[in-house]
Amino acid sequence: MNGPEPLFRLARQRLRRVYYGWWIIAAGSVIHAVGALYYYGFTVFFLPVAEDLGLNRAATSLIFSLARLEGSIDGPFVGLLIDRLGPRRMIALGGTITGLGFLVLSRVNDFWAFLLVYMGLIAVGFDMGFFQSMLAAANQWFIRYRTTAMSILTASFRLGGAVLVPLISTVVLAYGWRTGAVVCGLVILALVVPLSRVVRRSPEEMGLFPDGRRGPEPADRPATRLTGADFSARQAFRTAAYWLIAVATALRLGVYSGLGVHFVPLFVWKGLSEQAAANLVGLMAFLAIPAGLTLGWLGDRVSKTYILAGGTACQAVAMLLLAFLEGPIAPLIFVLVYAASESVGAVNWSLLGDFFGRRSYATLRGVVNTICSIGVVAPVFAGWVFDQTRSYRPALVAFALMSILASVLYVNIRRPQAPGAVAKHVYSTGR
Repeated sequence: MNGPEPLFRLARQRLRRVYYGWWIIAAGSVIHAVGALYYYGFTVFFLPVAEDLGLNRAATSLIFSLARLEGSIDGPFVGLLIDRLGPRRMIALGGTITGLGFLVLSRVNDFWAFLLVYMGLIAVGFDMGFFQSMLAAANQWFIRYRTTAMSILTASFRLGGAVLVPLISTVVLAYGWRTGAVVCGLVILALVVPLSRVVRRSPEEMGLFPDGRRGPEPADRPATRLTGADFSARQAFRTAAYWLIAVATALRLGVYSGLGVHFVPLFVWKGLSEQAAANLVGLMAFLAIPAGLTLGWLGDRVSKTYILAGGTACQAVAMLLLAFLEGPIAPLIFVLVYAASESVGAVNWSLLGDFFGRRSYATLRGVVNTICSIGVVAPVFAGWVFDQTRSYRPALVAFALMSILASVLYVNIRRPQAPGAVAKHVYSTGR
């Protein structure tokens, strides 16, 4: 009598054929979804923390900005550790520190203690164990499908925001921000640390090739061309392309971070309740999922620089719409436009890998993070503007100008000439 064993055996055989890099992306997707508690979660905590600790909006924004500055400063060091130790160890360590940080955060009672815990534990752990480590892993395991892999990770981050932000907001509004912090810490410890064991340093250490290929890619294959894919950090620093990417990314992320901590306060300013504002943040993250996956698919096939230029142009339009449209419908229109611009992150980091390769990717990304430190003033600036004028409009106009400049820089980036000593035949669809 035939039982279910043959079906299970067939399923196991097919699962074994799945390229291991995709299992890493699957585990990383859960890790990134949980990481949304750090980024999107702060906007939910913003008003309750400010009220509980007696802070104005500029002071509350300063906590987030200093954490961003810390991440920018330690970026090269963290990147170097990832390149040396591999992402697996860094994810396990970073997840542990971040989870414990949220638990400790629930016990603080003043501004300085909050700042110390948020910067010294939560931000440090996040910088080590989430985005930078997982994107470095994706860059190692994929070449042709690099943007697709990174877009899946980014989409999972948005999904985490779409699902977890409304849930955490419900917990915070019902039981207080301290209980919300405990929940965040327990979720991170329960999921991130165990899943880090799935991650491996590179396909080569498992006897595999990037993208699941059966061997080195032939040079004359269609849709490929000769490109210098494996720059050392020093070689990359000598190219104009690297610095254009760094400055454009800093401007784009400056707007992103400037808005991120203020999403709920911004929407409340436009007439929504705190819960409705948190739900709209979740909707924005949810809409960014299909947008990010679509842009990731396109990024493996068309010019990444044009995608990035178009995305930052949409970002500028979104700022102006929110600044000048009146009424509670304004946040919804903003969300519909901004979701598209928010989805270009995977294309941005994939461009860095396409131009400079796998050799020093985490280090190069870490230095870009340091350049991005110019954006740490953005949340404080937005909070200060509101404290002075009771309006976010001047800040939104300034953010629109930053987005326009980033768009101009992206469209003018050209592929660097490969150093002859390290030129390799790899997949490439960047310009």
